[in-house]
Amino acid sequence: MSFTTEVKEELSRVEPTCSHCNSATLAALIRIEGTLLVSGPGKYRLEVVTDAPVVARFVIKSLHEMYALKTDLTMRRSVLHKTPNWLIEVPAQPGLNGALRDLGILNDEGLERGIDPRLVKKSCCAAAYLRGVFLGSGFISNPRGDFHFELIVETQRLADDIVELMAKRGINAKIMTRRNSFIIYLKSGSAISSFLALVGAHQSALKMENERVIKSVRNDVNRRVNAEIANQAKTAEASIDQIQ
Repeated sequence: MSFTTEVKEELSRVEPTCSHCNSATLAALIRIEGTLLVSGPGKYRLEVVTDAPVVARFVIKSLHEMYALKTDLTMRRSVLHKTPNWLIEVPAQPGLNGALRDLGILNDEGLERGIDPRLVKKSCCAAAYLRGVFLGSGFISNPRGDFHFELIVETQRLADDIVELMAKRGINAKIMTRRNSFIIYLKSGSAISSFLALVGAHQSALKMENERVIKSVRNDVNRRVNAEIANQAKTAEASIDQIQ
């Protein structure tokens, strides 16, 4: 199991702090992995595709319990990668438009491009939104190698809002573009650990910190050994010069 999968498994078990946290997480997941399709004048249908079964379960359960919406689930297998993914279809139905507005997907002008401030007004809900973003498109490399963290989104506005949300919690992320996507990334082990702790992946954050300490100690030992070798080489050269 990859470290990213471990983190997502842990995040899927985080209990909401308040009654609005699940709305924030669901809103982020739909923004990241959802596609909104027109199904007639003023009517929409929704598709959500994920390769994580824990995410599929969360989306279906939330749509049922929070909005009483009907969903259809299909498991598909990628011909190219031979890996399964899950398609959640939410057909046009009474209540869907209202749910999309409540989740900050739609506004009076049409599609919401950034994060609806209502969803992240409370600190716990802001953390829940970031948790949803990671569940949707997050990646963290194995902490035993180089530290690397990514969140992938489709619009500059959403990327900017997520970076601002992280900055308010003391986590300074950067944005780069890759093809038609915007990549929010962190390279610092301490920043990645802070993000994991913020969104509720405390065991994963502890694992990151352990690896960070081990790397720090190893690097310190290597520096000392190299310095000692260099000093010994200088001493040997000095002794040879004296003999000559």
